[in-house]
Amino acid sequence: MAADRPLLGRLGTVRVRTTAGAVLVAGLAMAVGGLVLVAVLRDTLTREMGSAARVRGQEVASMLASGAADRGPLAVDDPEESLIQVLDERGQVVSASANAHGLAPLARLRPGQSAEVQVPAGGAMEEDGEFLAVATGAGTPSGGRTVVVARSTETAAEATAAVAGLLAAGLPLLLAVV
Repeated sequence: MAADRPLLGRLGTVRVRTTAGAVLVAGLAMAVGGLVLVAVLRDTLTREMGSAARVRGQEVASMLASGAADRGPLAVDDPEESLIQVLDERGQVVSASANAHGLAPLARLRPGQSAEVQVPAGGAMEEDGEFLAVATGAGTPSGGRTVVVARSTETAAEATAAVAGLLAAGLPLLLAVV
């Protein structure tokens, strides 16, 4: 008997409306879940970057306190990914990693603070980039210093963009199966 009814009439059945409602609710839930996943991933990666920068800042502060940092430029693992500057009480750069040599202070931060900063191209930095700068206090024989360690946020941005792209492609396909 259902074959006797026109297609438009069959679309108004309880079964079709229930299925459409379920697909709509599932799609909305997956979309919200995907957005939350991407936001949490970005936040977690940024916090981990901040933690790594803080640990490196504490290492440099310990070197400054012992006087071992006077032996040359401060070392960074990857010149494209991180920078180090040591600032005096006036906020002037007194020491830096080789890739930050000649740069103005990245940020005016007090120990314990962090901020996202824009780092201009130049020297070892081939292109402009956004960095997360973290400040750590250091006591030296010459007075108080602020160690600013900045790490590139490019990796976190790329990772979240990749996950967002996969979700944007995969969720509609998954919804089509429902």
